[in-house]
Amino acid sequence: MRRYICLHGHFYQPPRDNPWRPGYIEPQPSAAPFRDWNARILAECYAPNAAARVLAADGRIERIVNNYARISFNVGPTLLDWLEVSAPETYAAILAADRESCARFNGHGGAMAQAYNHTILPLASDADKRTQIRWGLDDFQRRYQRDAEGMWLPECAVDLPTLEALCDEGVRFTVLSPLSLAAVRRIGTGAWQKEGLATSRAYSVPLSRGRSMAVFFYDGEIAQAVAFRRLLDDGASFVRALEEGPADDGGLVHIATDGESYGHHHRFGEMALAFALEAIDAHDDLVLTTYGEYLATHPPEWEAQIVEPSSWSCAHGVERWRSDCGCRGGRYEGATQAWRGPLRVALDELRTALDPIAKDDPEVARFLQLMFTSCGWFFDEPSDLETAQILAYAARALELAEARGVPLAVRERFLVKLTEAPSFLPEWRDARRVFEVTEAEQSFAARLAAFERAPESLVELRRLLRAAENVRSSFDLRAAQDLYARLRGRPPRADGEWTAGFSALGAALGFAA
Repeated sequence: MRRYICLHGHFYQPPRDNPWRPGYIEPQPSAAPFRDWNARILAECYAPNAAARVLAADGRIERIVNNYARISFNVGPTLLDWLEVSAPETYAAILAADRESCARFNGHGGAMAQAYNHTILPLASDADKRTQIRWGLDDFQRRYQRDAEGMWLPECAVDLPTLEALCDEGVRFTVLSPLSLAAVRRIGTGAWQKEGLATSRAYSVPLSRGRSMAVFFYDGEIAQAVAFRRLLDDGASFVRALEEGPADDGGLVHIATDGESYGHHHRFGEMALAFALEAIDAHDDLVLTTYGEYLATHPPEWEAQIVEPSSWSCAHGVERWRSDCGCRGGRYEGATQAWRGPLRVALDELRTALDPIAKDDPEVARFLQLMFTSCGWFFDEPSDLETAQILAYAARALELAEARGVPLAVRERFLVKLTEAPSFLPEWRDARRVFEVTEAEQSFAARLAAFERAPESLVELRRLLRAAENVRSSFDLRAAQDLYARLRGRPPRADGEWTAGFSALGAALGFAA
């Protein structure tokens, strides 16, 4: 019995750069021994999958393979931005893999687009939803030099308006969680059925104006075993699970997981994936494919209704990104996520207030998108790294808009709303404190770097002095003190204003006059 196999990896990191210093990620101690999480996961996952080892029976390396060339995958645009600059060999290998897979799979490459910076689309405004889709498609076309057939929805979060928006932009298919499959029927029949919800076929979801969107609902059991039940500990067991997956003759066994499962979450997972791909290629009854190729040869004969809204990592739909639904990482015993709703309300209101500026200012527009990155709500605490990061983007958008004339009342109202998002940790109090500390730290770090590059600049000295008044980070304070210590004995300028400003900076950083 012939079965088709498609393995999808969702490779993604949220944007992490300092918004006052685009392209630069501040050190992240939690990623030790690496300087930041992008660097760590590159070493553990992204690079190894571009050069995965296939071992011979005696344990020696038999060959090196590019896993990306034989799977379905999406790499988030914000991660690709970083890889292009910081890991050009891995970046080039990913693009080359798509070209190779286009040749292997009859013109249907393995790469899929992704909504730009991983915003939860059912919770986005209509304008933001379409911006996320269009930016994702444009980014894909620029990098891969072809139009995307499919698009990955962040967290597989979906509702009918999201599918309508995909259809409007020419997307042919997407991949969803089996939790999103509500009912099915053969195309042309009348009765919907809630049993027999097979994941081994392509479905057509009816949309407005007689249109439809092709959808694949991945196999949840095998995907969960890969992600959480250590199936990747044994490549042979991985192959066996795929071989025994539920599918009729000519059916599709397919899974979707975080791509980071292959090496970061599970050490040597990229080798298990390489082993499985080799074994499937050698199997007479198993055929590797991509979603685009399978859709071309097996167009939908069934249509589906979806659960609205729904996602792959929240049993409550999309509540993980707007309420205290109970879905969380579990880092803090007894913590609640009562902060999620107020944070979303605060950011929604800020976006509305700054939208008029964003229409004429691409930088403000970009930061308004980045501040809705899904990771900001995913974990336990508003002081977590990911939530602080989206608040940094909000701070930079607000600062730029204020320079364009947005009244101070907008900031004041935003800060009041943030006080309604409580922290579980007494030292942080609420999201307002997280916002203020993050703004002070990141803007100070950027201005410190600018001052070190041009210590003779009175303009940079003034900016640094203003930032130093609010800095809260002992790490940044030490760095600033080190810089001051190097410069205080040999100031580049001796005029009175510069000397007075430099002395004031020293006082702000804890030095005696």
